[in-house]
Amino acid sequence: ITTLNGDGPDASNVEGDDASACDGAVTLLADIRLVACRPRAAGSDACCCRVEIKHESAWGTVCGDSSDDSFHAGNAAVACRQAGRTAGPGVQNFGGGNGLPIWLDNLACTGDETTLGDCVHSDWGVHTCEHSEDAGVCCGDLPPPAAP
Repeated sequence: ITTLNGDGPDASNVEGDDASACDGAVTLLADIRLVACRPRAAGSDACCCRVEIKHESAWGTVCGDSSDDSFHAGNAAVACRQAGRTAGPGVQNFGGGNGLPIWLDNLACTGDETTLGDCVHSDWGVHTCEHSEDAGVCCGDLPPPAAP
């Protein structure tokens, strides 16, 4: 797992305007990355990040809109595990993945799958979402980077 600093676009369902606590941290693995991390709540030590996955050599987002695709505990558990983290809650409408393809919609993980791609979902790239509905996760061990 590699942790970097990156830019943190708006995260509509995550409280707090101070992105400095999470510093836009990015977790990268071969086929999943957690990006644009923001504080889970004002004053919180936990971070929530947008989920991006790689498909056909291109990074894209996962839909997590509240109307039909609630990014529920099973989805979040698989995303966190795939990223080498412990499970935590999902975030609907995390947003911010503009310019990327939306790879997965109607995601329905049981929580036992190895990767998000193993879960039941619409065909790759077939979606009814906007990037404002991109999913995020608050994995259990996503604390902010240590203060310098």
